[in-house]
Amino acid sequence: MFARYADCMLAQMFQSTACNAIHSIEQRTAKWIISAMERTNGDDVVPLTHEQLATLLGVARSYTSRVMQTFRAEGVLETRRGSILVRNRQALQNRACRCNEAVKNHFEEVLRGFIPARRPTSPETNPSGTKIS
Repeated sequence: MFARYADCMLAQMFQSTACNAIHSIEQRTAKWIISAMERTNGDDVVPLTHEQLATLLGVARSYTSRVMQTFRAEGVLETRRGSILVRNRQALQNRACRCNEAVKNHFEEVLRGFIPARRPTSPETNPSGTKIS
């Protein structure tokens, strides 16, 4: 079990390194916002500041603010004090790289039988699989 988990952690580190090297700040920003949404039960309001996002991305806050401004202009999201409101989840997903999905798939393959399998979600459902109205 430990060897499998170590394999997964190494894969996650390698994927993160590759992602930082080849994907744009816009793609990585969208990826991190989606990741935060998944960790807050699919809620469209993500408690994340520009400063926190800049730290996650490893860039200066000014770069993050420019990306957020672009996303706001496109109607993808709104920013609020201390949080981000996602207005168009599909557009955000279209802008994101698929690195998190690659890591999740690897974890599920390597740890199959040790962890519960994810239920597939569609844009009309949240991560718990319930229909969104």
